[in-house]
Amino acid sequence: MIVCTTATLARLSHVLELSQSVRTYHPEAKFVLGLIEDWVPETVAHSPWLDRVILMKDIGIPDFRAFIFKLSASQAHQAVKSSFIAYLLSYETHADTVIYLDHTMKLYGPLREAVEALERHSIVLTPRLCEPNYTSSYDRELQFLHAGTFNGGFIGARRNEGAHQFLFWWADKLNRDQWLDLVPVLFDSVVVRHPGYHAACWNLFEQSRQFGSVETDRAVLAGGPLLCVNFRDEKNEFEASLSSLTEQQAEFARKLQQQYNTAIQGHESNGFNRETVWSYDFYYNGERIVQAAREAYSERDNMPFLADPYACSNKHILGVVHEHKKEMNN
Repeated sequence: MIVCTTATLARLSHVLELSQSVRTYHPEAKFVLGLIEDWVPETVAHSPWLDRVILMKDIGIPDFRAFIFKLSASQAHQAVKSSFIAYLLSYETHADTVIYLDHTMKLYGPLREAVEALERHSIVLTPRLCEPNYTSSYDRELQFLHAGTFNGGFIGARRNEGAHQFLFWWADKLNRDQWLDLVPVLFDSVVVRHPGYHAACWNLFEQSRQFGSVETDRAVLAGGPLLCVNFRDEKNEFEASLSSLTEQQAEFARKLQQQYNTAIQGHESNGFNRETVWSYDFYYNGERIVQAAREAYSERDNMPFLADPYACSNKHILGVVHEHKKEMNN
């Protein structure tokens, strides 16, 4: 089995925490990092916690530089995951199954249900919710329907034609989670509804995910042992989500997050800095790419002279796209 994730160098401290938890609960698995950078530092290439590091520019994504130019760093790790899983299933032939986890995740126990499900099915999904809510849930459930019933931060796939068809299809949809709602209809898949899977700030209000206890690297929920947590908190959603919990439950959740943050800070103190600049934030001439240039380039139509946007500049791209639009409108 392979467990994999995607990340930039700025998120390497999260990757290392995830890989250590995988090594603890699945020592039989290989941990592979899909690095979204233009190069691999020596400290990363030889990290004892990473069995292999693969640059995303090397996995065969068509017109990679044109593809990655349109994305922010946070968008990029979502956009490449299906292609990365497909690459591992095609070329890492020693393993028949791949479990992808977002780099903001951490294991607190073995993923037996997912591993066993992959012996019988092509795809494993985890839902954002695992129980119905009948009180004051209308707006909340509409938000989940808009974002997608399943969260793409946890995807299991088995090497077979069904999984390859799914990954090709999902890559075509740019990995947006909403499309995963169609997977149980279109592909051979199974949903793991264990409340200990994929606990996150968006579902801690559920009764089955109420904490019974929180210790160091271990927690018990009302519905069973905690197995996997997604600590994604890009917009400070975590603290906001605690308002829906009781005081005691909020304290349990904060304790779990504080333990995680302390571990991340420990990795950062060893030189894995969240302020590390992203390779794909700059043109070859060293100029930082502005968001307006990314958006303008995304809207271009058949302009082969901008095939490698990194050879350009903000002024050049914005000017060329502006002139191109003027010509199209005349």
